[in-house]
Amino acid sequence: MLMLRKEFNFIYKNFSNSEKNSIKPFWIAEISLSETNIKEAEKNLMLLIRLYPDHWRTPLAHKKVGDIFWHKATKRLLREKYNMS
Repeated sequence: MLMLRKEFNFIYKNFSNSEKNSIKPFWIAEISLSETNIKEAEKNLMLLIRLYPDHWRTPLAHKKVGDIFWHKATKRLLREKYNMS
């Protein structure tokens, strides 16, 4: 977890505001996942997906949301979200 916080701090200090704003939800979600705070992770991943659909981390955010749905045993939500049969 310490490594994730260091990476987050590096991004915060070294990137422009627009770059920080778009990647911030992803790193908050990663830190939340490492702390097993699934609800917070899901909230931030969905924020990234909704606000920055073309961001380079958005495909991974979709995958992680799918993993969260799967692990929460909500296969119905997974099927609806990703049009799976």
